[in-house]
Amino acid sequence: MNNRLKLLHLTASLHIGGAERIILSLAEKMDRTQFETHVCVLGKFDDHSFLPEFQKVGVKLHVIPIKRFYSPRGLWETMRYLRRHQFDILHTHLTDADIVGRVAGWLTNTSVISTLHNTPFNYNNQRFDRRWLLRATARLFPSHFVGVSDQISDLFMKEWRIPRERISTIHNATPLEDFLSIPVGTAVSTNPDDKSGAPTLTITNIGSLTPQKAQHLLLEAAQIVLQQRPNTRFFITGVGPLEQQLKAQAQELGIADQVVFTGLVRDIPKLLGQTDIFILPSLWEGLPISVIEAMAAARPIVVTDVGGNRELFESGVGGIIVPPGDVPALAHALLSLIDDKPLRLAMGQNARQRAEATFSFDRFAHAYASLYQRVAASNGRSFTAAATAKEEVKI
Repeated sequence: MNNRLKLLHLTASLHIGGAERIILSLAEKMDRTQFETHVCVLGKFDDHSFLPEFQKVGVKLHVIPIKRFYSPRGLWETMRYLRRHQFDILHTHLTDADIVGRVAGWLTNTSVISTLHNTPFNYNNQRFDRRWLLRATARLFPSHFVGVSDQISDLFMKEWRIPRERISTIHNATPLEDFLSIPVGTAVSTNPDDKSGAPTLTITNIGSLTPQKAQHLLLEAAQIVLQQRPNTRFFITGVGPLEQQLKAQAQELGIADQVVFTGLVRDIPKLLGQTDIFILPSLWEGLPISVIEAMAAARPIVVTDVGGNRELFESGVGGIIVPPGDVPALAHALLSLIDDKPLRLAMGQNARQRAEATFSFDRFAHAYASLYQRVAASNGRSFTAAATAKEEVKI
């Protein structure tokens, strides 16, 4: 008899981003002798999705091509897929899938787990009807929740009044092997346009070009930095609705020649290998995967004090944490790292050690495996599997 736990990830997007990368990693890396994993997407793919990566790893992928959230087809097709395959666990990600999944799980008697990938502010910033439905389904239907950091879990318990017994903390993680193989530090490059041959340092930002990621503040800080250290170069990696606005801002600030908008980059280890400093000036966050990757790549980090960022590393040890929205503080942090190579290298090494010790994917996968088994057992599913690291799940 097949005693594998049957698991369905339901998501509103496979657009390249942190939450979607988590789904890909879980679908690819979970022990297939213990789990049969499917992924269902509410929506369509575009050129900026993880579709090629999912096809490469051979995950069972089902698409429900709805054009709008309130289409009855989304709920109906999700319920039909759940009944057809008799899943033990429905794991939902992102707003639309959280709402549809909780209702579908309740109607089909399927255990539901919803990962809270961001702060309550991110959810509260959505349309009124979505905010209401998110809270209503969270309160009315017996789901279990996962916060991606202790701070995120605490915020949802306080603001959404989620009982402690219904929420666990599992810190985000991602497979780190390709990042750990990157040498500490980076070879000094030379700007061919600079006759002096002065060294050029590269500062990289990775994230969707949206208000949350605050690249507009990074550009303001970059102007300050470039006035004092003109041989610095900034790479802004990602796509999003603010791309043209940000490019225009760089022109207006007079720094367009020193700022490169790379668009979508799939080979992140290669990009980080060419980076001296990583920066993420977000206005709100959950626990950003891009920072964990940069830590594993042994790059010093500059981040803002939002979401679970303080749980990533100690400020002054693995990087520098500054107040959100504080452009002078961003610039000062960057200048202090630009001017002190030993400090950059030491922080990079500390960041890598922290990533290896705390954000390994094995610990992450074991924590989710333990949670899946316990939630399934609470719904009457008996399941025997190899021991997992239950201590990794904080309840």
